[in-house]
Amino acid sequence: MIVTETVHEEKSSYSISPPNYDALWKKLISELFKEFMQFFAPDLYDDIDFTQKPDFLQQELHKLIIKEREGTNYTDQIVKIPMQSGEDKWVLIHIEVEGKPSEILPKRMFRYFYRIYDKFDHEIYAIALITSDTESSYPDNFHYSFHGTKIEYTYNVYKFNDHAKEELEQSSNPFAAAIIAAKKANESKEDAKVRLSFKRELMKQVLRRFSYKDEQSNYYLHALFYFIDYLLKVPHDLQTTLRDDLTEYIGKEDVHQMKTNEMEVSPTLAGIFEDLEKMAIEKGLEKGMEEGIEKGIEEGMEKGMEKGMEKGIEKGKAEGSKEAKLSIARNLLHEEFSNEKVIELTGLQNDEIETLRETLDN
Repeated sequence: MIVTETVHEEKSSYSISPPNYDALWKKLISELFKEFMQFFAPDLYDDIDFTQKPDFLQQELHKLIIKEREGTNYTDQIVKIPMQSGEDKWVLIHIEVEGKPSEILPKRMFRYFYRIYDKFDHEIYAIALITSDTESSYPDNFHYSFHGTKIEYTYNVYKFNDHAKEELEQSSNPFAAAIIAAKKANESKEDAKVRLSFKRELMKQVLRRFSYKDEQSNYYLHALFYFIDYLLKVPHDLQTTLRDDLTEYIGKEDVHQMKTNEMEVSPTLAGIFEDLEKMAIEKGLEKGMEEGIEKGIEEGMEKGMEKGMEKGIEKGKAEGSKEAKLSIARNLLHEEFSNEKVIELTGLQNDEIETLRETLDN
């Protein structure tokens, strides 16, 4: 069982509402868990049996820490993972989203540990990811001592600020790009134009790193675009600029090949797909009308003079409309639209669509 947290965003609020950090990180981790462990826990990675699916126990974690989570701004994930040895182990992932040094982090990590350990009685790998852009130190242990009673609990810590952009760009793991996005989100909180610049360049880097022509690489591409799109939100006018820039960078023909039915499409890519679909329909309509009217005028001229001209134009308009629909249908079939979708968009009959498809195949 895999539980994926989905970011629910209304289109009208995309540019003005703050990012849902919690859901964004959970979504990315659950979609790319293998890559997450490879990047953040390489010492444990080789011992995990990835032929079996990990079990995301979000509901169980929620019951254990519900009081702790009220009014907080951090992300927690607990995962049961199958090992090569045949045993099950547990991974506790804690992400400090707020980015400010927290004195209670060690105690919080210890509380999570003993509650999970008490309930499941299994070994636990715990890691805290710190998104802060400050130079503050973050402890990696919890210490308790009272008259001879002592507790020493140590956990793993990964601080985003300790890793330079140039270092992360050398990695082929998709989480390197996610960390860069988080760092850029911190740097551009107060400047939308700077954020646009960061976002555009990072998306281009992702496009260069991960090819849509490879299935796994295309999966990474879409997962990262969704994450980056919502983490680095920009106002509507800048979002339009971004779509235009990326369309030109990718190329219209290549954009169509990036479509996938396996994942949610990011707002930027969805906007690009929609723009190109509208352009294809408008282009087909314009071409069809021109061809139909020209044909009608020619026939009208042959029949002679004023009356023939009038009738020819009328017929030309009617046939032009038909030609327009046929031209639109050809474009849509060329873009691999289904028969049902073409019928819906043009109003043509199924036998007409089949005839066109046979013509294109030949």
